[in-house]
Amino acid sequence: MRLLKINLLIVVITLLSLSGPALAAKDADQPGYIDLSFIQIPDDAEEIQDIDLGPVLKDVIREAEANNDHEIVALLAMVHSLRLRAFSVDENSVKMARESVDKVTARLKKDDWDTLMKFKDEGELTTINIKYHDDNMVGLTVVVFDPTEEVLFVNVVGDLDLGKLMKLAGELDSGELEEYLEKVEGGHGIHID
Repeated sequence: MRLLKINLLIVVITLLSLSGPALAAKDADQPGYIDLSFIQIPDDAEEIQDIDLGPVLKDVIREAEANNDHEIVALLAMVHSLRLRAFSVDENSVKMARESVDKVTARLKKDDWDTLMKFKDEGELTTINIKYHDDNMVGLTVVVFDPTEEVLFVNVVGDLDLGKLMKLAGELDSGELEEYLEKVEGGHGIHID
């Protein structure tokens, strides 16, 4: 079970490394979209990730197509948008983080998302939720909360096929992905660490 959790998180991280193409104005209308903009990131957080990777995908796809990297093109073709908000947690921000987790969890429940996986251990929580619309998977939302370390929220919107995502993620070479991302770095305000 732990291995499946790790594999699904690898898929999400792979998607985060790549990005998504939808226009923000249209994202809110998608059934797989969860608004994460309300999540406040503390000014004093030591580590922050606030990423909306929509503008970069077209450039990455163009580069992958030019290099005949069909796995990358196939993976990116499924993703319409991707949003991540994360920050380090300490005793000053744990309450704010927990409130954000509760609010996202309540929203997922209200909007009838299915819980694919839920892991809870000594205060740590990881949930992977999926949204179906007309029998198609259209959203993937991951929430990771460790009250001693960090909180992370990810929302992927698209025409998603979880089995295909996992298969393609296993075939991708992370070195190739870094190379593509370095080529688009600086465009659209994208900076890669």
